Amino acid sequence: MPRPDAGPAPRAGQRPPAPRPRPRPRRPPPRTGGGPPRARCPAPGPPPP
Repeated sequence: MPRPDAGPAPRAGQRPPAPRPRPRPRRPPPRTGGGPPRARCPAPGPPPP
């Protein structure tokens, strides 16, 4: 018999609750030279004039 302080027993065929993922540490944005923000990936095709 499970102890009463052990919490609800997992049912058969059920996965135990997954642990909560750790929050990612907030990293400051990299310091770049001034100017417009660059796109994450270049657009396909020739670069704009």
